[in-house]
Amino acid sequence: MYQLSHLIKQKILDLPLIESLAKTLYYGTGLSLTVIDQSHNKVFSHGPNAHVDDFLEDIFHPFVGFVKDTIKNHGNGVYTYDSDYALSYLVTVVADSSSYYGSILLGPFLNKEVNEHLINEVMHEQNFSMSKREQLKDLFNLIPILSSSRNYYIQQLVAAIVTNPHVVDLYPEAHLTELTEEMADTFNHTIEIEKSDHNHALEVLFLTKVQIGDIEKVIDLYNEHIKAQYFSQTSPNHLRNSKNKAIAFSTLLSRTIITGGVEAEKSLSLAEYYAQKIEHSHNFEELIDIIERMIIKYTNSVLQLSNINHVSVIKNASKFVHLHLSEPIRLNDVANYVNLSPNYFSSLFKREMNLSFADYVNQTRVKESQYLLETTNYSILDIAISVGYNNQNYFTTIFRKFTGITPKQYRMRSAK
Repeated sequence: MYQLSHLIKQKILDLPLIESLAKTLYYGTGLSLTVIDQSHNKVFSHGPNAHVDDFLEDIFHPFVGFVKDTIKNHGNGVYTYDSDYALSYLVTVVADSSSYYGSILLGPFLNKEVNEHLINEVMHEQNFSMSKREQLKDLFNLIPILSSSRNYYIQQLVAAIVTNPHVVDLYPEAHLTELTEEMADTFNHTIEIEKSDHNHALEVLFLTKVQIGDIEKVIDLYNEHIKAQYFSQTSPNHLRNSKNKAIAFSTLLSRTIITGGVEAEKSLSLAEYYAQKIEHSHNFEELIDIIERMIIKYTNSVLQLSNINHVSVIKNASKFVHLHLSEPIRLNDVANYVNLSPNYFSSLFKREMNLSFADYVNQTRVKESQYLLETTNYSILDIAISVGYNNQNYFTTIFRKFTGITPKQYRMRSAK
């Protein structure tokens, strides 16, 4: 059982302490934070996605039962709450043997990538009208995605931070004006758990060099500046604190190489791998060795992009189609997304998939429309619009080309 007594003051949640935890948790995990008291009222929130309940008003309705079941069967700890909207939260339950004091929620997050089919599933399950579709889609596109393994490692980080009051220290304010302001801001707030004078320009330069794969400069900057600033044995609990910093550092590097062009899936896999290695290190010297190898691995992953991976190109193109199914999809836009010329991308796609890109888009739209015809009562025009066709007659023509029957006939057959 986690020792969370330091979060309770006079038998209520110690909000000043929890507020100081908020930035550590937010910048260390990338997840928004919400605090709920013993009466299940929201008393504090931080982060851009902390107010999804303004739109999904009943997202926390099953939460009361979730808390009761958790306390009864498990007690204090960090658990996953799955809402009815495909959105989840990591929940730290704060209770003792006699009372429940409240919960700290990190989230929401998604367990799988957002695409048109996921939006349609939620629309169907929640019986939403088509008028809410674009609003729901815009909301989901802002929600971060966590794989099950990344969920596990973030739980370890949350447990370490929440149960160790020595880790908590308010961040100094950083007002950056560099070109990579957002990246540097994340770096400063993620790593600066202990107050000190840090050279922000060097931090920005370090991340920029990782992003372009400049391995020699990355190693030089790390040895000359980063190592001494962030990974030194100065605090009483230096190993635990250094592990927390290293995991947050790994998370930041994984985001940086995505900006540099590395696939998100590969980047997050590296983050999960190194989170485990960091957590299982036994001493400071072993941890430093892991950090140094981790930096080289992240930077080299950007260098490896020089050879075009055809499988990756097709996968990313398919991802683009599924993310923008209800919008106009132009070959030039997708080619730009995968960093190829339109002509080369078109010929590569046809060679690898044995059908033209335009046919692939239409085929994907027809498959999604079949799901909607089978599972909803939306009109055929609404379905046509939701999969990217503004003209019902044209939609019917394309649908018949791929299925041999009209949408109306398909719905009638499915109903039998």
